[in-house]
Parts: sequence; C-alpha cells; structure tokens
Amino acid sequence: MEKKDWKRLRFEPRPDEWFVCNHPVEHKGDYSTWKEDTLIENGCGGFGGWTLEGSSDGNPVHDGCETCGYDEFDIYLGDEQVNEWTYAQLKERLALDPE
Repeated sequence: MEKKDWKRLRFEPRPDEWFVCNHPVEHKGDYSTWKEDTLIENGCGGFGGWTLEGSSDGNPVHDGCETCGYDEFDIYLGDEQVNEWTYAQLKERLALDPE
C-alpha cells in the first residue's frame, strides 16, 4: 500500500490514551510489519498532537511525534471504522475507491 493511502485514514484518539480525545492527531508514518491477515488496530505508527503527558499544569502540550499502537485510536476511512479490518481488506478497499 502506498504511503499516500494512509493519509486517507482519520485517527481519532480514544479516551484515556496518550493523545487528548476529541483533538485531531497527525499520522506521521506507519511503522508496522503487515501480513494480509493482520488487523489494522494491531499496527503502530508515529503521531503528533495534544497530550496531557508531561504537562505540569493540567493543560495539554503538543507532542511532535510519539510512537503509538493503532489500538489507541478509532480509525476511519471516510465514515467507516476500520480497526477490525485486516490489512488485506483495507488494501482492497483503497484500490476500489481511489482518491
């Protein structure tokens, strides 16, 4: 799958994870070793966004790039959540629905 395809996915932080819920994150890169039957949420990548980790006053701080498992996010392609899809399913959908 081409790197640009990951830009079509939207990663929304889940509550009680590293990044602040309801704030957008930037997916910086995919660090996964994929097999066709691997679930998308079992991957990992680099992300930038707002976090409360390391904050001394309770206000969010910006983390430029943190490695996180995809299971810390609800992941969407358009309006469809893809966490439970396999890598093969995601590749097929991206090929059927070009940008």
